[in-house]
Amino acid sequence: MTKTDPLAANLERSLAEETAAVARRFAAADRHLQNATSAPRTVVRASFSFPSEDHALFDLLLQRAIGAGISTTRSALVRAGLHSLKRLPEPEFVEALERLVTLRPGPRPAGRA
Repeated sequence: MTKTDPLAANLERSLAEETAAVARRFAAADRHLQNATSAPRTVVRASFSFPSEDHALFDLLLQRAIGAGISTTRSALVRAGLHSLKRLPEPEFVEALERLVTLRPGPRPAGRA
């Protein structure tokens, strides 16, 4: 009959427990990361006024997207425009803003078209 070394047995058991604990921590971290990346973003609703010519651009751009094989929305077009403006160098950004016709702020009074 051979004797087993109690110290070696304790060490082996300790290593097995530590390996299992590390595996549990990694699994918990993976679950946490999956939940963090799938969490919904906060969405803010906004209302804007457009001149009729600019509003007509939605239809043109939506048709252009369909021609490119992309189904999109007006909201996505506005967001894409914002991201495009963000990437413009300062002089081009200023020029794009200066080309726009200034609109009177606020809603139209009732009874006026």
